[in-house]
Order: sequence, then C-alpha cells, then structure tokens
Amino acid sequence: MSSLDTKLKEVKGRRLHRSLRKKFKRRDFEFDWTNFYTAYFDGKTIFVKYDVQKPDKSFSEAEIYLLHLGFAYHEMGHKLYDIVQDFKDWVISNYSANKADWEENNKWPKNIVQTWGNLALDGRLERFLRIDYPFTTDEIDFLNHEWAYPPSPVENRGESKVNDFLEMYGRRCLEMEDLEGWNNEVITLMDQNQFILEEAFIQSTTIECLNKSKEHLIAVWPTLYQWILEENQEPASVSTSPNKDEDLDLSEWANSEDVNTNIQRVMDKLKDVLNGSNVSSKASEESDDKDDKKDEKSGLDEKLNPNEDGIQIISPVKPCLREKPDFKRLISSADKEMENSHIQAEEELKEDEIIDTPITIMCNNTVINDTVTECTYERKNEAAFDEMVASNRKQIIALEKALQIILAPVPETRTHNRKRGRLRPQSIWRAVHCDDDNIRTKTNRGLPTEDASISLMVDISYSTISMCDNNKRVITEMKEALSVVLSAAHKIKLPSKAYAFTSDFDSNTNIYHLKPLEDKLKSQHKGAIGGLSPEMGNRDVIALQYLLNQVQERKESIRLAVMISDGEPNFYENETEETIKEMVKLANKKGIDVFCIFVGNDNRGYECAKRMYGNRVIRSKSGLASNLKRHLIKVLSLRRGL
Repeated sequence: MSSLDTKLKEVKGRRLHRSLRKKFKRRDFEFDWTNFYTAYFDGKTIFVKYDVQKPDKSFSEAEIYLLHLGFAYHEMGHKLYDIVQDFKDWVISNYSANKADWEENNKWPKNIVQTWGNLALDGRLERFLRIDYPFTTDEIDFLNHEWAYPPSPVENRGESKVNDFLEMYGRRCLEMEDLEGWNNEVITLMDQNQFILEEAFIQSTTIECLNKSKEHLIAVWPTLYQWILEENQEPASVSTSPNKDEDLDLSEWANSEDVNTNIQRVMDKLKDVLNGSNVSSKASEESDDKDDKKDEKSGLDEKLNPNEDGIQIISPVKPCLREKPDFKRLISSADKEMENSHIQAEEELKEDEIIDTPITIMCNNTVINDTVTECTYERKNEAAFDEMVASNRKQIIALEKALQIILAPVPETRTHNRKRGRLRPQSIWRAVHCDDDNIRTKTNRGLPTEDASISLMVDISYSTISMCDNNKRVITEMKEALSVVLSAAHKIKLPSKAYAFTSDFDSNTNIYHLKPLEDKLKSQHKGAIGGLSPEMGNRDVIALQYLLNQVQERKESIRLAVMISDGEPNFYENETEETIKEMVKLANKKGIDVFCIFVGNDNRGYECAKRMYGNRVIRSKSGLASNLKRHLIKVLSLRRGL
C-alpha cells in the first residue's frame, strides 16, 4: 500500500468516525478498520471491514464508502438494541448435533439456529434504525442489496427448494422484494408462517425476538428438513451466516440498561406513527362512531405500553417488502465525500513531511545556532478535542468576544486646521476675509477588518505530567487552553496556527505541526491536539524562536505569538531566562506581541514565566478571556494608535 493509500485509509476512518458520532449524537464508542470477513462491535470499538471487494463484483470507491457506512450503521444497531450474551445463550440452548433432536423438531443444527436468530435480529435492528435514525436507511439498503444479499442468478432459482427458502428467509427478514423464479412450494411455506416472523421484528428484547424466530423455525422445519434430505444436502452445512462463531466471539453489543432506554424510545416513536395513521384512516370514514374511536385508541395504547412481558405492538400480517431503490443519487453524494477525503489525505501528506530547519538566535552579543525537526503529530484523538470544546463552551464564547476587538476595522478619519496636509483652495477666501485659517485637512487611512493573526506554541515536556489543583494534569489543562483559543479564533475567522514542541536529552528539538496552515480547524488538527501527551524535555528558547520566525513572515498589523507553558524551561549552553526576556523585547520592536498562557499551580514556575515574559503572562483558568482582552486593548493602542 502506497503512502497515499495508507494516509487515505486513515483519513477515511477518521471522517467516518466523526460522521457516526455527529449523526448518532453519541461519543461512547471508537472506530477502526479490520481485515475480518465482516463488521463487528466489541463493546468499545466498531470495527468495519476495509477491503470489501468481492471476486465476482468490483465496487467503485464511492460504493465502497457506502458499504462502510452500511456496516457501521448495522453494528451501531446491535450496540443500541441487542444484548449479545442473550444471543450466545440462546444458540447454545437450542442447537444439537443429534439427528434425533432434529427429527423431533425440538433442537436443530447450530448453523440453522444461528441463521434464524441472526437474521431475525438483523431485521429487527434495521427496522428500529429506520424508525429511530431514518438517515441510515439508504446506506443499509445499499449494503443489503449490493453486498450482503444480492439476488441469486436467475437460472439457479427454482433448482433447489432449500436454497430458495434460505434466500427468501433472508430477504424477507431485511424487507427486500421477492425474486421471480422461486419454487412455488417455498413461497407458500413462507407466506403461511410470515406472521410469526413479523412479530419477531417488533419485540422489545433480544430474547423475545429470538424466541419468535424459534417459533417460525418450529413451523417450517419439518418441511425444510424433508427438502434438505431429498436434495442430499448436509443439514449441518446449510447456512447463510458463515464464520458466525468467530463473529460472536469478537462481538459485545450493549448492556441491558442502554437497550431498555433505546427500545423505549423506538416504541414511543412507533406508537406515535401508528396513532397518527390510525387517526388519519378513521377521519376519512364519516360513519365512524366517536366512542369506537376512543375504544380503539385505548386498545392501541394498551398494546404499545410496557407490561410485565415487555412492549408489544400491532404487527401486520403481510410483510412490507420494499423494491430495490435507485442508488444513483446516493453514489453521486458519496463521490463528493471521496473527493474531500482525497483532498484531505493529500494535504496531510504534505504536512507529514519531516523537515530539518535551522534556527539562529542573536541575543546580548551571543549567537545560538541549532536545528529543529518539523513533523506532524501522529497520535490523534479527535474525540478528546471535542470533549474539551464541549466542556469549555462558555470560555470559548467569552474568548471570541475578547479576540473580536483586534479584528474590528479602523475607520478612515479626517482632521482639520492642521499646519500640514492637503490645501483646500476653496477655503482661502474664508481665511483672508473671515480670519479662518482652517484651510488644510489630513486624511488618516483606515485599516481593513481581519488585519490580525495568532500563532501558538505548546510545551509537551515531561513536567506537564504533574497535577493541577482541579485534579487534572498540566498537559490536559494545556490542551484545553489551546483548544479554547483555536476554537474561538476559528469561530471569528481569526487566522491561527498552532505547534507543539519537545526536546530530547541531547537538546534536539522537535516541532510538531498541530495546525500549520491558517485555514479552517480541520479534523486532523483537532485529532493532533486531542492526542497530545507528555514527552521529554522543553528547550523553550529554540521553540520560541521558531514561533517568532513563523509569525515574522506574516503581514498583519497585529501579530500575536502565544507560548503555553508551565514556566519550567530547560536551558542549555548560553541560554538563560534573560535570553527569552531579550527575545520578547526584540520581537516587540519588530511588531510582534508575545504572550504566555501559564498552566499549573506552581508559583515558582509562574514567577519564572513573569520574569521572562513580563506582565503579559495570563493564567489559563483565572479569567483567560478578560485578562487577554485587557492586554489586547493595549496592543490596539500600541499598534494602531487606538
């Protein structure tokens, strides 16, 4: 796999994970790719098969994306509505390798039990998803029609009653349209017992659904078993779910408390749907009696409300089968998603380049030369970033208002009665005859909006593993401070960049690109910030000079350089607190305003930061927005004369 393909796989996974969390409004799961034959959920992570190509069918990249979504939605359904241990126990209690049990129709081959139970649960969860999360319908339909249960060849239908019945059972469970050419005896057997299957799909618990599928199996097994023997097939090999044992060993779905909550929500929605359709149909019949309507509604409520046996609803006698949809529009939308994924992957590949950059510092007649290694930060955790943003929403809003003042445009002004400026000839007569010497004006040009930028550098040395007063580690507080500032800047469209740094024991400094471009705050940037963790040392002198070099290239009238630090730098030869202090002064003369956001409860570190950065040290948790605003007002006065 090429570097681009590897990066594309990573990007697709992150984008899919973010999409799932956003659409389902849940963050209690992770996502990863697998080489397993299908998808599964292990209780913590949804695993989806990455390579879904089949020997007999090739899928486009957009179609593969839709299959990935369909797999992920399906596994989310298991997580929401099913208890896997109930399924495992049910299979064990109902299968037997003894032919006598098969003939007595009280236990069946393991593969048959798994097929009946698994497909019934699949049909149930997909119906629930359509009610609970309607957006899942198209991708699950695409998965079922194109990958999981594509139609058998026309010439093969009707040759085997067993194969016809298994195909019909699977398609009926998933509400897929019947196929022409099936044996009539197969269709009759299925239609006669369809009502039992329909009841399975609306049961409130996993075990009740499985028991209903067992009732269906009991009803059809004598005939199906006879067909198996007539066709000389092996009962223990008849199945539509290969490798199910391995699938179950890997799977761990939901717990009972989550399932009950989710099922109750589905039943409430279904109750509203049925009540709505019931009222509509009754309203169209002018001869209906009002009392009859009340009685019918009351009866419906009783069937929908929870009772000791679980939630029950009215089920249709005939299956509601749906024709195969036209997926052209869906594929077109997926094509656009793939274009965006490729663009992001190519951008990240460029950011992933490892660059050795020379750094030169001239300070107090001392020259310091070194080299930093620039690279991206590999450990990513976008979910952690999102959690930090959610928990600091108020602080972000306050910081937006604070930063907004440096983005406000400066209006054009005109001053009069000046010794110098533009001469106004039309005013000369007034000056001669009326003793009015206001004959000159000067226009002070304004400045455009968004004439400012902010760049940040965060320390991720080992000292950040220490604890703050709020039982959070310093590194966590640093990440929160960085996420708050970047989120606020992103919201008000203030150009921003972000980096992290650490140094090894040989004084080699790594600069990690967290957000190296000033454009949008993208998922890879969020993931890098959320994944930050303590590393080794921190050579602040080199890191600060790198940051100042980046800021100096910018053209805005207000350029902010912010160090996020715990105030405990490591100094090497010819480096002291005075070095940083002098660097800050020189930057200020060049029009760069340097700030330090101090994180931690170490007073010694705080005093050290103040000695280096002067009065522009701001505590991260003590009025970050208000203190920064106070400093920015002074910056406006200095840089724009306001």
